Amino acid sequence: FDISTIGGLSNFSTHHGDGEFLGFVLAEPTTAKREGGNLPSEYKSEWAKEQYDILCGRGLTDEDKLHLPYVIGKYGIDMSDVMKVHVVAKDSTGKVVVHCLELSSLLRHMKDNKIKLVLPMSPVSENRIDNLMDFERTFAKIKSDELLFFYENNSNFLNISTHDGEFKFNLMRCINEMAQKLSLDIEAVIENNKSVSRIGGNGKALIITIS
Repeated sequence: FDISTIGGLSNFSTHHGDGEFLGFVLAEPTTAKREGGNLPSEYKSEWAKEQYDILCGRGLTDEDKLHLPYVIGKYGIDMSDVMKVHVVAKDSTGKVVVHCLELSSLLRHMKDNKIKLVLPMSPVSENRIDNLMDFERTFAKIKSDELLFFYENNSNFLNISTHDGEFKFNLMRCINEMAQKLSLDIEAVIENNKSVSRIGGNGKALIITIS
């Protein structure tokens, strides 16, 4: 999804190892620079939905459930029912324990065990999760009743505004949608000195509690 090409070749370097095109949309360039044509947003959303339906028909893999939300939510497609997330816990000896959970399972686990979710905030953007987190120093701040969210890709899925016009189903929107489906209540508060960024030092985190 979401790769712009010129003459069939990507106009930027990709490093995620994807090797299969599911489909494409042809558009005439608007100038001699041969940039992408102006396609109506509803047309791109319809195309993305078709591609997503193809993947669902084949059966979504765990990798799909982890990575697709970082792209497909921008087209207004809600994956909250099936998406997975990586969260990190601290065991009794202080060691790292990584969990890969469906969003619904994560929220139920948080409610049943009174566990909080920690979302490190970017030092350069007020409404975005930090994609340059210093993991070791941030993990040192995590308590036994907390889970640290670990992102998969750098995209606007990491925005936390619930009224995001650019990326409709970002992480926070998906959390809210799933909480509503499960009849759960969410409390979100900002806590200072709760994360460490590789570019901004000590920073804030959004702490989510489920009841």
